[in-house]
Amino acid sequence: IRRQIARSSIISILYYDGERIRYDWRRDDVPEDASLWGHSMAKGIASWLFGKAYCGGRIDSLGDRIKKYVPKLDNSFYGDASISDALDMSSGDEVLYPHPKYRRSIRSRLDRGKPIIDTLLSLGNPRPGEKEFYYSNVPANAIGAVLFSVTPEGLEEFASEAMADDAGLRYPSLFLADWEGVPHAANRFYAHRMDWLRLGMRIAEQFKAEGCIGDYLRSAVAEAIPTSLPYRVKYGKFFWSSRPSVRFNDVWMMGSGCPSVVMDVDHGRVLAVHAIRCDYAATEIVNAAFERR
Repeated sequence: IRRQIARSSIISILYYDGERIRYDWRRDDVPEDASLWGHSMAKGIASWLFGKAYCGGRIDSLGDRIKKYVPKLDNSFYGDASISDALDMSSGDEVLYPHPKYRRSIRSRLDRGKPIIDTLLSLGNPRPGEKEFYYSNVPANAIGAVLFSVTPEGLEEFASEAMADDAGLRYPSLFLADWEGVPHAANRFYAHRMDWLRLGMRIAEQFKAEGCIGDYLRSAVAEAIPTSLPYRVKYGKFFWSSRPSVRFNDVWMMGSGCPSVVMDVDHGRVLAVHAIRCDYAATEIVNAAFERR
């Protein structure tokens, strides 16, 4: 792990071995009170919050169409998509991004200055393609729009109880939102490095919980779909899992630049790594940490 740190842009590593924090390192120029951007790890946080809303009866069924909860998306592609397909990145939305330049822009981020729902509407409503895995930030923001719509008391109040209080967060954390209040659920969540670890610990713990939230999280692995990305991993409900080179029951939150929170959902062990670039060997660090029990 020290060798990986020395030759990479890693800025923070925390490892919880199921009983205590065994590794705690951050780069000297990272302030102790800094909030760290998780990039696409925000999707996993949004999924967990969404599961809390679903289990609290705010959503009737994961098979419902998104437009049931966001009526403004009626007669739009993502409005007609099911919640479950959006959570698995399998709504057949590859047809929306036919040109590489267009794919890189709208698929990876939303129009600057335009509300999230307006951007979703601007994509039209073509017939879906094959319902296979196709990674995009847009369905995650559609799920964020649903989460916003089913929390009339305010998403901040809901998340304070369902996420911050439940996970025991000790520092401010936040989702950026558009000017209408819809969260950028795809990649705009910030939290303190210790709170990223606490979130991973609580999510890993709830993978073993009885009842609805445990069922929701376990289905993220049990019903995950294969991806065409490297590492031959699976994807479900905005979580990555089942990396062949890892020797435990693994669930990942991952983001651009390769920050990651890796959870051993059988034993409650969690590794949280923040980096600026993907210039380190993630599997080597994971195996080096998790092999020590």
